[in-house]
Amino acid sequence: MKSCWLASMLWVGVLGGAGASDAPPSEATCPGKDAYSPFDVLDTTTPDDKRRAAVDTVVRLAADPACRYERSLLGALYRFGPQLEGNPLPKDSVRAVDLIEEAALRGRPALYADLAELSLADGDARGAMQWTQVYLWVQAQQGPGKQADFDRSGYNADLLLRAQRAWQKARLGGNASIDALLKTYLEPRRAQLKEAIANGPDAVPRDDTAGGSHETLRIKRGPRGRKDVNIPIKAGYAIFLMEVRPDGTVGRIVAETFAPTPAHAKALRPFVDGFEYYPFEGTTPELVRVPVQYGYTGAFAPKLRR
Repeated sequence: MKSCWLASMLWVGVLGGAGASDAPPSEATCPGKDAYSPFDVLDTTTPDDKRRAAVDTVVRLAADPACRYERSLLGALYRFGPQLEGNPLPKDSVRAVDLIEEAALRGRPALYADLAELSLADGDARGAMQWTQVYLWVQAQQGPGKQADFDRSGYNADLLLRAQRAWQKARLGGNASIDALLKTYLEPRRAQLKEAIANGPDAVPRDDTAGGSHETLRIKRGPRGRKDVNIPIKAGYAIFLMEVRPDGTVGRIVAETFAPTPAHAKALRPFVDGFEYYPFEGTTPELVRVPVQYGYTGAFAPKLRR
């Protein structure tokens, strides 16, 4: 049996040209972030010149360590290169790893899955297993409230299965070698990762400095069921950015990050159709981050390294 796990209202920030921020409120200052919208970067229907200008702005802002969101967004663009429709940047795995790992350590540890997928795509079996084990370790630290989601996540199982196959094909060693990989990475970073899990933007659903307020958005109607849809993928995940207008209706929806490929994001897109919110005060749309995971529920049990 397959299942889809979906949650909404995990993170809120203001749109209207404003870029989102991955920083906690005290560190969310990114001079110039109002100069672009993440939708202009990620929406494939954005005119080429407008999209190029938005990407150029992200590249410029990402040079500033304070612009956390822009740095993680730039990492995603370098991760896919031309595989992401309309992306004007080339694939650059070295830059992608640096930027995505930084984002993971600074508050978005779920992005270790993106690093695992990048390594798998590049044929790097060692990197794929390292990042997969770190990702699963992070997921296991989420606490009792997240355990059920972890246990039934077909995507987690599918990712580990693919990493194990690559590891075995490359003949890199047994379980002791895998344990050593995880231990070597975690030892100097364990405290930082636990802080990221506890205090990152996925745990704190608001960004006061951007003007957004989690409490101002209340769901009136959830997404429509998709039991009638034949999803043409085995397992995958995506995080969608959804524009919520002051009247409660939803505008643009784009995939912010996804795995394993852009085709998986396209396949998961129907799961976020049908949201409607209660109206809220103001004239500026709000931005909601909606994660979706999809896959088999019991076909394979992830083997964790502690």
